Amino acid sequence: MKKLRGYSWRRLDSGVTGFGFIAQEVQEVFPEAVNHFGQAMTMEDGTEVKDVLSVDTTGVSAALHHEAILALMDEVSAIKIVISELAAGR
Repeated sequence: MKKLRGYSWRRLDSGVTGFGFIAQEVQEVFPEAVNHFGQAMTMEDGTEVKDVLSVDTTGVSAALHHEAILALMDEVSAIKIVISELAAGR
């Protein structure tokens, strides 16, 4: 989970702001969540991008949120045990 960071960006071709993950980073952790397009894409400035990638951000976000919640639940359980032991004078 710590390998992935959220990013914001502004598209060069439209100026629209986007939010999400970098496909290459997601690919290292969740390779199935990255889609490869078979054709190249030409940007407005003429730059050709040969291996266009996209991320299933909904799926990745759901998986990350679920894992984070499970980790927090484990921490809460451990803290409750420590509090109980301290309250009992151990």
